[in-house]
Amino acid sequence: CAVTCARGRMRGAALLSVVLAIGQVSEAKPPTPVHEKVFDLDADTWPQVAQDDKVWLIKVSSQFCETCKEFEPQWEKAVGKITDVKIAHVSMENPKGKELAKRMGWLEDGLPFVGVLNTASAAEKPRLHKIAKGVATKEFKIMQALFKHTKDCDAGADGFLKRLRPAGGTSNKAEL
Repeated sequence: CAVTCARGRMRGAALLSVVLAIGQVSEAKPPTPVHEKVFDLDADTWPQVAQDDKVWLIKVSSQFCETCKEFEPQWEKAVGKITDVKIAHVSMENPKGKELAKRMGWLEDGLPFVGVLNTASAAEKPRLHKIAKGVATKEFKIMQALFKHTKDCDAGADGFLKRLRPAGGTSNKAEL
């Protein structure tokens, strides 16, 4: 038992070292692609996204959340069809992602959370238009809501939609 327990502690220590190393993120880094279209978003990369003049579709989820797992196929279908907005994912397993989600109030209605950032603002805490309400949100609802919240946006030279400028500093917040 002493040998088995010692091996278990060594594996645990090695795993903890890997987790801690992965969790450390440098300051002010740009979002990095999680895969082909989706960028990793956290507290360190948020300033670049908040200042970007493009429309962003943002998903907050956890790999341990059953509802998030059930929602994933619908999310993937929607992401596969989107070409004119930038897409980001906030992982609750990333301490900096969790920090951002809490600070921005994106956890108030539970996970998964999907929202559209389409209003240009210098505000520290711009509001997202929430478009997904759990696993019941199908891919076409995401697409329909995305269209609703971006129909007045113009495309930039790079093909991505540019954010709206609020009239008189008011928010155009709307929910499905």
